[in-house]
Amino acid sequence: MLAVRNFLPPGSALELATALNRKIAWSRCLIVSSASGVLSQVSEEEWSSVSCSHRFSRFDVGKLEPDSNPPGRSLISGFFVFVMSTRFLEWINRVTGFQVRELVEWRISQYQPGDFIVEHRDSTDGRRLRLNLYLDPDWTDGDGGILYFRNSVGEITAVPPSFNTIALSPININCVHWVSPFCKRTGRLSIALNYR
Repeated sequence: MLAVRNFLPPGSALELATALNRKIAWSRCLIVSSASGVLSQVSEEEWSSVSCSHRFSRFDVGKLEPDSNPPGRSLISGFFVFVMSTRFLEWINRVTGFQVRELVEWRISQYQPGDFIVEHRDSTDGRRLRLNLYLDPDWTDGDGGILYFRNSVGEITAVPPSFNTIALSPININCVHWVSPFCKRTGRLSIALNYR
């Protein structure tokens, strides 16, 4: 696990966060685990009826609003062009030692009070590395929503979702990660990028 603070120029990070907040349609993402470990998305009503031991994750997922001439859309598009560029992939490979070739999946999310992700292992399905960019300028110590990562030898690293910080973590069946409950108002805006 590697964390890098001040990833983007500060003004650019704030502009990106503002653009995302203006152009996102949010929906709840409530995931439960069956007794056999199968994950499925459920409604609020189903979530309430499931035992706590089967609640896997709860947070908001963002979808970019389609419109003809959105303010900030070019900034958002520019960010995704940047994180898919050869230059950026070469930087990832240099600082992590991984050899990633392409961005294969992304998600924009935010948390409401009490939202979390339980400790789990990701299946690799070809993915090798996850990058989380945190874009909540109001996040402070004590807000929760901290990303924890335990590597294959049991060492635990904690990465607070401080504004304009990225967390780079391997996607490996021998490693686990989780997000502690978020404690305050809606926030913890982030972009998760998966590379292979």
